[in-house]
Amino acid sequence: MRRVVDAGILLAAVVLGFSLGRTTLPDPGRTVPARSASRSALTDPIGQKLSLPGVDWDKNGRTLVFALQTGCRFCSESGPFYRRLAEQRPRFGETQFVAVLPQPVEESKEFLSQLGVHVDDVKQGSLSNIGVRGTPTLLLVNATGVVTEAWPGKLRPEAEEAVLSRLRIK
Repeated sequence: MRRVVDAGILLAAVVLGFSLGRTTLPDPGRTVPARSASRSALTDPIGQKLSLPGVDWDKNGRTLVFALQTGCRFCSESGPFYRRLAEQRPRFGETQFVAVLPQPVEESKEFLSQLGVHVDDVKQGSLSNIGVRGTPTLLLVNATGVVTEAWPGKLRPEAEEAVLSRLRIK
């Protein structure tokens, strides 16, 4: 009888752990849904207006922000997809590419160069100031500086296709 109770407790703990993990861990291939403006930018950047010195959102029209940091394994592993984005860029219309890293600009440029990733501008900035909790994260920002889409983490192939599809001008 004791073994049955122990097995039941163990099973309940596994089920509870799994369900908690699914509700608290982000799915790296998912587009984060829009939330109310009262939500903190640190928990969900969608709908938040970004302030990034030196970036003219209106002039850019549409901007894809690459939130990265040197030494980030997943940023390095995402390099091939970021190069693919650059290759398909003519299909994205006037979309600008801006990389934001917490490291100094020259160090960041060297990191991007090693990855073979080409962007229009590189900015040094706090990732938390743009609503990013982890790297890599891609943010699609409109002409008013508002985040319309967010793709956190190293993306799975189906999520990469979703990003490409969203960026293509129809």
